[in-house]
Amino acid sequence: MIDYSKPHSGSYEAWMCGYNSCQDALAQTVILPASFATATLSYWTNIRTQETSSSCSDTFKALVKSAAGLTLSSAPALCNNNASGAWVQRTLDLSGGLAGYKGQPVQIVFNASSNSTLSTDFFVDDVTLNVQ
Repeated sequence: MIDYSKPHSGSYEAWMCGYNSCQDALAQTVILPASFATATLSYWTNIRTQETSSSCSDTFKALVKSAAGLTLSSAPALCNNNASGAWVQRTLDLSGGLAGYKGQPVQIVFNASSNSTLSTDFFVDDVTLNVQ
């Protein structure tokens, strides 16, 4: 899952899927500060696909979960039809979803999946949780 071919910055990026019938997940647990007004998740994606259909058959999703596994916030799913072969910055406002979890651990999760034909590569880099 760690790749060095074409990161957005630095030396490495996370490479999810890229093979048929994929179910990949990448997660990191963080403890939120006891006091904050805003929280934003920022990350860069690069999607490359072999799919020829415009339907959404391979997907990527960013979400934040509580320690109990409850989804607190999620970004709109990205699909093979979002492929551009270029790095694109994504931002998710978490302020409302995390308000009740101050001082608690939460998990930042990236999920990727693909169907049984024509794979899609989902690359993720420069993930930042900005809490102020």
